[in-house]
Amino acid sequence: MWKAGDLWIPPEKRRIYREDRGIGYPRKRFRHARRYYRKLRREAESDRIPSDGQGWFDMWHTHPDWRGDGNRGGGHRRRHLAAGFTIFERYLAQAARIGEPMQVFMSIDALDSSHDAVWVHTPNPNRENFPFRFEGTEWNVEPPVILREFLHGRPWQLGRAKGSPGFYWVRHINKDDA
Repeated sequence: MWKAGDLWIPPEKRRIYREDRGIGYPRKRFRHARRYYRKLRREAESDRIPSDGQGWFDMWHTHPDWRGDGNRGGGHRRRHLAAGFTIFERYLAQAARIGEPMQVFMSIDALDSSHDAVWVHTPNPNRENFPFRFEGTEWNVEPPVILREFLHGRPWQLGRAKGSPGFYWVRHINKDDA
């Protein structure tokens, strides 16, 4: 188990990136947290790809933490990551059942929990951008401490955006991608 002190980004760089991005953190007391996290878990466990995967998706995504409550601290972040990985697993299983060409992947922003997302992408009439190529991504990087429990023993691949110390992609390992 990791502690809140286990950080994604070295302390000397952390302040710089937060200031550049203008990230703010909730300061009020988090009331009804138990109820909130129970609802978050239930929603993640019942989430499905919209319209049962019929039609097309041009980089459609959902955010497990719209409000950014995961920025309150390590325990809060872990719970939102758990919800995100639950949604990711459910979408992968649903995509496998559908059998159509479909990409399901996850993005994780170490600096702002509200930017974490689970993505669904298919061939679409908007533009020729399928499959998504993850350009500028370094794959098979060492996972940060906070992500190890979610990635250990899973057929998933972790990549970090080049030039960014804290933006990660998670995708299912395919024979074509490895």
